[in-house]
Amino acid sequence: MIPNFFIPGAPKAGSSTLHHYLSRHPDIYMGTAKEPNGFFMHWDPSLEPIHRHYPNHSGQKAVGDATIAYMAEDSVPPRIASVVPEAKFIWVLRDPVRRAYSHYWWRVYGGSEKRPFGEVLSGNEEYPIVYSRYAMALKRFGDHFPKESMRIVVTESISADFHDIFRGLFEFLGVDPDVRVRDDGPRNTGKKRRSRTIWKALDWTRETSFVRRMTPEFLKQGGRHLLGSLKNWNTVDFRPPPMEENHRAILEERLAEEIAGVESFLGHPIPRWHHREER
Repeated sequence: MIPNFFIPGAPKAGSSTLHHYLSRHPDIYMGTAKEPNGFFMHWDPSLEPIHRHYPNHSGQKAVGDATIAYMAEDSVPPRIASVVPEAKFIWVLRDPVRRAYSHYWWRVYGGSEKRPFGEVLSGNEEYPIVYSRYAMALKRFGDHFPKESMRIVVTESISADFHDIFRGLFEFLGVDPDVRVRDDGPRNTGKKRRSRTIWKALDWTRETSFVRRMTPEFLKQGGRHLLGSLKNWNTVDFRPPPMEENHRAILEERLAEEIAGVESFLGHPIPRWHHREER
């Protein structure tokens, strides 16, 4: 089994939310986890890593891969085209200025970024800029797939137009559009960790197959509950400080063409990506 539709980006724009709600449709299968990365980091021409991600497929018509790293990688579109030439793509795109700032803080409270935001912005190819280059990503995929194979979901519209958006996506994927999923809010919102040491230990425990094999079955259920409780205690809500105006000006200048490119693709403006005073 291989995917026939993809959510290739953007990070910190709502891909986890899309993954969550699409997976609730009975005729959509999203595999064992988000971010399988089978067409990039785990690429193998045999497709074995991709097959392993979909062990429980039971006839669902739409099979999805939500890997946000795909949007910035030149190697990914031709690989997908060689395997799934009729693939469909759902892009979830947030105001690129806000997305870049959120991405920075996500890495700060994840422990992988310690530089000031201004220093990060000094490099043109740094992650906040690269993953906000929406027009470039659309062209990268558009060189291999027709425009009608792509749909854009504007993040800021999800809450207000929830049911209309998902009905449209279900139609796009060729599954029953009358299935209604309950809106229980966005996923993967801003968090920070009380202790990075505890976070790393939890990740090691979860990802290490040796630990799973050596744990007796009767202990696993209690262990999962304990680890879940510890993870919840170690994670707290976090709201980034306001962006400095000079940093906002830098991002607006660098990303103006990206906004224009998305608006051209859609055929209409996105007002909330222009009114900075709303932020």
